[in-house]
Amino acid sequence: MNNGLLFNVKDIFFSYDSAPVIKGIRLQLSRGKFYGIVGPNGCGKTTFLDLLTGSRTPQQGTIEFKGERLDSYPKKRLAKSLALVPQEYDTGFGFSVEDMVLMGRHPHIDRFASPGQEDWQKVDQSLELIGIDHLRKRPINSLSGGQKQRVVVARALAQNSEVLLFDEATSNLDIKYTLQIFNLARQLVDKEERTVIAVIHNLNLAAAYCDEICFINDGKIAACGPTASTLTESLIGSVFGVDSRISWDEYSNSHQISYRYKG
Repeated sequence: MNNGLLFNVKDIFFSYDSAPVIKGIRLQLSRGKFYGIVGPNGCGKTTFLDLLTGSRTPQQGTIEFKGERLDSYPKKRLAKSLALVPQEYDTGFGFSVEDMVLMGRHPHIDRFASPGQEDWQKVDQSLELIGIDHLRKRPINSLSGGQKQRVVVARALAQNSEVLLFDEATSNLDIKYTLQIFNLARQLVDKEERTVIAVIHNLNLAAAYCDEICFINDGKIAACGPTASTLTESLIGSVFGVDSRISWDEYSNSHQISYRYKG
């Protein structure tokens, strides 16, 4: 097995009832990189992330995770390796912020056991990293949408998994906290060799933070590779149907995109 290979996606298909959503995706994702998954609305990005987490199973094809079939992994073992930050999360109950973040430690706690010192340390660290320690005793259903999303990110950090999957995880956040989360994710990749796989709506964020970008269009991979060579004006035009110009921005120290509607 290639020790750097995390996911080996082999010609997967998935449909909702009779509507095909994923149509023969073949892809390999490696350790220690920040991947951006981009594409137009309804192209299959979230479904693809669901398939990578094992919450859905391909109807054709297979996904291997670290050399084993994903569908053969015990759920608890998989939860130690993969943490998902969904776009929206509704608890349906007024858990405290502290208890919500502690839920990220459940894969590491034996059944019927109580959280230990390490579990609480991870909770404390995650609350402090995200800057929400002052909210720890608040019921989550009393928070704003953006605050709730930051709690869910803190829960994923407390899970301490080697892979973080973001499904437009910053869509409810303002600019400051969006950049905070992306900076934290970038640091986890650079300093701890974690892997981040993020569905990203904002192509400028993808350009600034991602090592590689995968374009999905109509349930298929349109292109996937290093950001600098894959993110092109022609590809943006064919996938999103807009005109664009890509230029180097000294202030952000990255390529940035300007758009124009193509009517």
